[in-house]
Amino acid sequence: MPTLPFTRLSFTSLPGSSYYISNALVIAKRVALGLEDPVRIEFEGEWVKGNPLFDWYQRHSSSPIESMQLRKEKKAPFFHEYVTFRLSDGSCFRIDRRQLPNERYPMCCTQREGVEAYDTIEEITDMEDSMYNPSDCLVQVDFTTDVELNLIIVICRAIYERPDTRNYTVQRYNCYFYSQTVVMFTLCTVYDWDEYFIW
Repeated sequence: MPTLPFTRLSFTSLPGSSYYISNALVIAKRVALGLEDPVRIEFEGEWVKGNPLFDWYQRHSSSPIESMQLRKEKKAPFFHEYVTFRLSDGSCFRIDRRQLPNERYPMCCTQREGVEAYDTIEEITDMEDSMYNPSDCLVQVDFTTDVELNLIIVICRAIYERPDTRNYTVQRYNCYFYSQTVVMFTLCTVYDWDEYFIW
């Protein structure tokens, strides 16, 4: 596949949520509110104490998921999508897929191989939290049965371990793909949906 000349140039970060996670004002707000630091969703190391994602899971695994939302930011041009969920203890989190905040060649996300994805889970004040950008709720599910937090980990691991879905590409494996996959697979698992019912 031919490489376009602009993909070899270094660019500053593109607008949208990719920029905001490392924004000093957002970081200061998070500290003032006493929120946990964002945790990167990756499965490179051992699943043991000291692994940031494992430690996050251990802190919250005793509380089932009560509610989940698929949300879309109102900010053009990307209208970033992400997932929020609330646990039975009242704590809320969001899951995002973005480019790395310091991605050296962000326009490479337009190529087939894409760029390294920066998938994160972070604590928020509530499911409608607009610390980054105002957003609309596209889908809300209030679960009538206990949904174990491990289900989210299993879905994120499956996305991470597939070579084609692991990287961020603007055409296919973007924030829309990631957030919609998390919501859909959660629903399919919790309510025992299979191909006979949804396809």
